[in-house]
Amino acid sequence: MLVGGLLALILIGYLIWSSFATASQKNISVKEIVENTEKYKDAQIRLTGKVAPGTIKKEGKTIEFEITEGGSNFKVIYKGGVPNSFQDNADVIADGEISEDGSYFKAKSLIVKCPSKYTAGEDKK
Repeated sequence: MLVGGLLALILIGYLIWSSFATASQKNISVKEIVENTEKYKDAQIRLTGKVAPGTIKKEGKTIEFEITEGGSNFKVIYKGGVPNSFQDNADVIADGEISEDGSYFKAKSLIVKCPSKYTAGEDKK
């Protein structure tokens, strides 16, 4: 009984800690990262943008590409699998941090937004 209560307490503590870690993540624009790389070096960041055309390089499970938004690009390196919808101009969300030398973004997670399957059609009268 004591062990079960201790495990429950540890689990609750972990859930509280992980919710604060996610909440402390900053949504930063690609332009802001390009202009103020040093400012965000130690921060957990969320970047949202599009995959810049012609920048995808895959080697094993490592994917390198540039994320673009508002005319600014920044290199992203991600290790992991991606869905088939990961391609040029795909909308992506990358969570992670800037590398120590400030030359790229180390993505810990990468989400590819699904394009809308439904578009407004013409009214038939």
